[in-house]
Amino acid sequence: MKKLFTLLLISGTAVFATAQDAPQPELVKTMFGKTTCFASMPAGITWNAPTKTADSSDVYSGSKDCGYGYTFGVICVQYSEPLFSSPEELEEELVVYMDNLKKNWNITKASGYGRGQIMTSDAKARGVIDYWTDKDGKEIAIKGWSNKTGFGILYIKGPNIYPHANIQKAFFDSFRFK
Repeated sequence: MKKLFTLLLISGTAVFATAQDAPQPELVKTMFGKTTCFASMPAGITWNAPTKTADSSDVYSGSKDCGYGYTFGVICVQYSEPLFSSPEELEEELVVYMDNLKKNWNITKASGYGRGQIMTSDAKARGVIDYWTDKDGKEIAIKGWSNKTGFGILYIKGPNIYPHANIQKAFFDSFRFK
């Protein structure tokens, strides 16, 4: 009977857990494969095998399940040749890729792109942020950065918008081009 009560107590604790109980992972500086990109990512990220795009650009992606249904992830594309485009054109290239992600991830609702984000360490880089909901009701906060060498997209997916704004901001704003 004591074991059953303990099991019920443990189960009850899990049922009553709130979004505020969501993990606050330790973020560590992480290079993305052989790209010139890095960010502060949760320790222990699992990387997928690198792939190539049709134009031979390298694509690196990885994610980390941090508990309570929250996943931190990254997609980084290193162009095979630098693009000599304006910052606005680079931003549009990023938006096109994010629009494709929306289709692939079955996004049913989006807040709308917050364009024109400027990286403090690279005045020619541009960022875009958005908040999405997929067909299963999962919430996704997503931010991408683009410059002439490639782009990176960071996201947090979970049952709700990630509740620790300071961790989310540190994660999204840590992205850099070397």
